[in-house]
Amino acid sequence: MIWPETLEMAIESLETAVHVIDLDSGEITRLTKRTEITGWPSWSPDGNEIVYRLEGASPAIFAIPADGTGERRPVSTTPAINRFDYQGPTVSPDGSLISFTRYTGTGEPRGFM
Repeated sequence: MIWPETLEMAIESLETAVHVIDLDSGEITRLTKRTEITGWPSWSPDGNEIVYRLEGASPAIFAIPADGTGERRPVSTTPAINRFDYQGPTVSPDGSLISFTRYTGTGEPRGFM
């Protein structure tokens, strides 16, 4: 996903980490830890944060500064129902909402904001 004002791209690498690539210089900044499996990066409307999904047995949604400084902060407020929960987080254009998919105990997908 490209941030148009700075020509930076947020990607999920083959290492299953979230990175930001400066498209002018080619500089790559890793945002998430090597010990975590992460994905689904999405820019905040102001370009200051990347929202992403932390994978695992109990997934969650976090936000982290897009410039690689600072710590991540939790965005999802309820525990995951199963390992498929919190897929596809996307920030709304005004930044007030994050949409994502949750899966019910019977495996039914449900969209939330």
